[in-house]
Amino acid sequence: QQHPHAPPPADVNSVLTAIRNSSSPNNSIRHPSERVLQQWSDSYLHHYTCNYLTSLLYIIDWESSTGGGNAAGVVEESSRLMAAILFKNCVPKAFSVPIDSLLEGITTNDNDTNALRVFIDQLTHERNVIRQTLPNLLFRARTDSSNNNDKTLMLHLQLALSNIALFDFPTGWPTLLEELM
Repeated sequence: QQHPHAPPPADVNSVLTAIRNSSSPNNSIRHPSERVLQQWSDSYLHHYTCNYLTSLLYIIDWESSTGGGNAAGVVEESSRLMAAILFKNCVPKAFSVPIDSLLEGITTNDNDTNALRVFIDQLTHERNVIRQTLPNLLFRARTDSSNNNDKTLMLHLQLALSNIALFDFPTGWPTLLEELM
């Protein structure tokens, strides 16, 4: 089975641009953006990392991470909501990858094995960032939510957290319940 090529790196600006462009009425703008968003989401299944999930979290948390920002630094609510939906939908792909069994498969030092080691290290780091960020983001969103968009965004984050718990609790994230209390 042939794996697709690695997608381009997913930094916050490129992910935000793709999210904004994915709602364009112009097909020549919308389709490439939809395609790259799907590539980033599928990258975890093909053992490519691109920091897509952490970029989405940063977009969701944009207001607090930019301190309110200036006009150029504003992320519209629709983009934050789309980032939350994409995050929720991608979580099972990233968290279902069995790191332990991938580690067991490493027996040589060839290029493929080295690439797999890099993937495992990056995926482990990304999962740890998500575990540290998501509960705090949920609690902050719950105290700030006064409009329906925030409530919808929070619902998608709650669903993402429950998906992560299905894969990670209790072995991969033994402190989950303590962090939620």
